[in-house]
Amino acid sequence: MDYHRLEKGLALKQTRKGFGKDVIKGLSNFLPEYQNKYGSDETVMITLNA
Repeated sequence: MDYHRLEKGLALKQTRKGFGKDVIKGLSNFLPEYQNKYGSDETVMITLNA
């Protein structure tokens, strides 16, 4: 859900300064945990691309 928030926000013509900073921080902390549990699946790839 968080990577979708980033994609949607970045699709806007103008984003506010610092947009997504907290979301990226949270994803960076959560992604290794997700990968350990489920492996590097499509969700991981989409998240990294976002």
